[in-house]
Amino acid sequence: MSYRRETAVEKRFCELATARGWLALKFVVPGRVGYPDRIVFKPGGEVFFVEMKSPDATRDAAHIARQKRRADELRALGFRVYVLLSIEDVESWFVDHS
Repeated sequence: MSYRRETAVEKRFCELATARGWLALKFVVPGRVGYPDRIVFKPGGEVFFVEMKSPDATRDAAHIARQKRRADELRALGFRVYVLLSIEDVESWFVDHS
């Protein structure tokens, strides 16, 4: 159930990003897990990462810790990483970041 909700959050993010002319590409690193779901490219050269979560996600603690480490690694390199928990979070985030 939570996977479907997470998919809906990610889909809404991509719809709003595309409507603004952004590229929100699925971010997959072969052989490594825990990286954010999307790498986003905005006009003007902005790049950031977005992890989508369902508020009722039932991931194991090790997976959550791995995702936090990956986000911290990216932040240490100077990238922005956002975690969005719901469609409402996505819509509010776009009001603040467009």
